Amino acid sequence: SATRPSVLVSEKSTTQGAGKISAATVSELRGDLDRIVLKAVALDPDLRYQSAEALEADLVRYLEGRPVLAKEAGVWYRTVKFVGRHRLASAFGMIALLGLIVGGIGLGVGLDRAMRSRDTARQALIESERQRNRAEFVNTFLLEDMLGSIDPNINQGRDITVREVFDRASDQLAARTDLDLETQYATLRLIGLNYRQIGANSEAIDALTQAAELADRVHGVPNERSIRIRLDLYDTIVSNGRGGRAAVAEVLDRDAQALLSADDVLYQRVRMRTSQSIEELAGIVDGLEADLETNPESRRVDLLVALANLGHLYAFASMPAERLETRRKSYELSLAMYGPDHSTTLSALAAYAAMRAAIQRDKQTLVLLKDAYEPARRLMGLEHPITLRNMRSYAFMLARLGEHEQAIALLEENVEAYGRLTGETSIQTTLSLSYLGRVQLMAGHAEAALPLLIRVQELQAKQWSAGHKNNVYAPMQVAKVHLAMGDGASARDLAERTLGIVEGGSLAAVELHRILADAFKLEGEHGQAVEHAWSSFELLGATEPETLEFFDVGRALLASLDGLGKAAMRDELSGMLERTRKEWDRSNTP
Repeated sequence: SATRPSVLVSEKSTTQGAGKISAATVSELRGDLDRIVLKAVALDPDLRYQSAEALEADLVRYLEGRPVLAKEAGVWYRTVKFVGRHRLASAFGMIALLGLIVGGIGLGVGLDRAMRSRDTARQALIESERQRNRAEFVNTFLLEDMLGSIDPNINQGRDITVREVFDRASDQLAARTDLDLETQYATLRLIGLNYRQIGANSEAIDALTQAAELADRVHGVPNERSIRIRLDLYDTIVSNGRGGRAAVAEVLDRDAQALLSADDVLYQRVRMRTSQSIEELAGIVDGLEADLETNPESRRVDLLVALANLGHLYAFASMPAERLETRRKSYELSLAMYGPDHSTTLSALAAYAAMRAAIQRDKQTLVLLKDAYEPARRLMGLEHPITLRNMRSYAFMLARLGEHEQAIALLEENVEAYGRLTGETSIQTTLSLSYLGRVQLMAGHAEAALPLLIRVQELQAKQWSAGHKNNVYAPMQVAKVHLAMGDGASARDLAERTLGIVEGGSLAAVELHRILADAFKLEGEHGQAVEHAWSSFELLGATEPETLEFFDVGRALLASLDGLGKAAMRDELSGMLERTRKEWDRSNTP
């Protein structure tokens, strides 16, 4: 047989002088490399590699620590190679072997331990193989397929958007039938989170919903992984005003209470989203704020979530000052954590400024809204949910301060962008259309406002239940346009029909009675006009102001009383509004 290369090198080193060829080189040549070289130069052609590709493949096997074809693969040889590749799993295997040896001391106990160790080793090997498959998947799917999709050779030089990359990734994942469920749900969660980051919220919700359902199949119900995924799902739904949050909250509460203890951080993360108790949420906020300086960033993020939901509860409880304070804290915390140009900070600033606008309409509020909108547009582009929400709030404040034409231009652009992003009949597009119609009316463009607000009324009738406030507000705005155009009959018809579904003690009821007073006044029915003006006056007096809209309605009612011969009522209303505004300013000045 031929002399091994390692022997030749060793002999050459000895004859030509010590140190000429290192011992390490000799050592590396021994074993598989020896065998590969000998197979490559074998005298018998049948024993050689049959092609250069075969030789290359065996060298790759050697480099990867796998058995080479140049060596007859016995059990011991394969075991040694496996240990080299899977050191962690092999450590469990050695535990199993040690258990068998120690088992000689006591047969019954030893066998039992050995069997358990063997099962542990087997599970470790299975898990090792799963991890290897997942690593290969990440390398080929996430890196090669996804990043490869931006290759200009593949796309004929066309720029590809981030959205298209994730669309392709989602499609390719759906086509893979060889992946275990755990890899599928982990990848779907990542795709969902990235969709949310770029504003593709419907796709994000779909991906996260699928991920949670797959995690339930893998781990059973309840399980921690599904809870974490559904927290992502819940936040996506809430941050974009989508439906379905109540159903997700119900599952989160059920699973958290069945699986977690009350002092578990994950349990608190569920409750700070789903609790309907101001006391409970305020307690969670106090606890997080107490350790703010020492808390890790993850707990500061928890504080942001808790503050946001506490603000929502304050809104439902008609506590505007407390709601404004939670939004101010959220903004300041976001600013400290992420800096001024981060999307979280810009969202928090817009929420704070929008709430401030509800109780304080001034140049400072306008500056805050502008500072939330313009950087968002620069950093994230126009067609991003954060940019569009901030833009809408800024435009409406411009209109409130008399800059109608600039507001109209921004809102027209906003409606078009929302239409492209979420669809022309979506809730967000409809809301922007409503703002545009209202500003057109504020600017005195009743003819331009009418078709816009009629369209809003039609869309919201399909989007919300019959008694929802949006199905009260939309026809009320259309009725105002009819009044502005001198059409009392159309305004009266809409107002009477809407008054039948509105709550008697609400500000909407005050406004509808005022509209009816104006409509009857236009039609020359003085008695009916006075009757509805009185109803509007009484209802307003029994209503606590929650936002500046209270005073908007009061001033409109003052104007409606002109020409009705009710000077005493008008004077009483004027005095009441003045006193209430002074108290309001004392309580709500930021």
